[in-house]
Amino acid sequence: MEKILLIFFIVFSSLHVKANDSKFDFFNTDYEIDKYQYDAISNGLFDIYIDTLKIYLQESHVPYLFENDKSKILYPPSKQLSDIIKYKATSVDLNDDGVNEVVAYTEGSLVCGSSGCTSYILQKINSDWKIIGEFFPGHIFEINNSQTNGFLHIYYGTNLDYKCEYDVKGYICN
Repeated sequence: MEKILLIFFIVFSSLHVKANDSKFDFFNTDYEIDKYQYDAISNGLFDIYIDTLKIYLQESHVPYLFENDKSKILYPPSKQLSDIIKYKATSVDLNDDGVNEVVAYTEGSLVCGSSGCTSYILQKINSDWKIIGEFFPGHIFEINNSQTNGFLHIYYGTNLDYKCEYDVKGYICN
């Protein structure tokens, strides 16, 4: 019985989604990502990561740590980067080419609002990762066998009432 439970846990705890899997909820996952997802996020979302850090250091937080023009602070502040921005991810083959795309959910005080956070759809094109779509709110999404231009539709939002369809340039999400 223990072996059956262990096999069940291993099979269903993976963050790699198959196309026939339907619903994924980032609220119910941890912050660990695998090497493939790391490559996708660190390359495909690099500009977003840098822009977020720039806003933190130059605009939103650090300038307000000074009490006056003569006060001093520890720079950079002792805040960890994961307090500012962090990711959850899943891998899924959206176009049935045998290569997984990555859906990365971005969280953090500088990248989310009162309505939630954004998920980015990343695809490896040659040796580069590119953003081929994004949806908001991004914490819940579902895929099924419906598709446009060879890519599966993505349904998202709390009630899954929004849809992303692929056109020749990437996913268009409404």
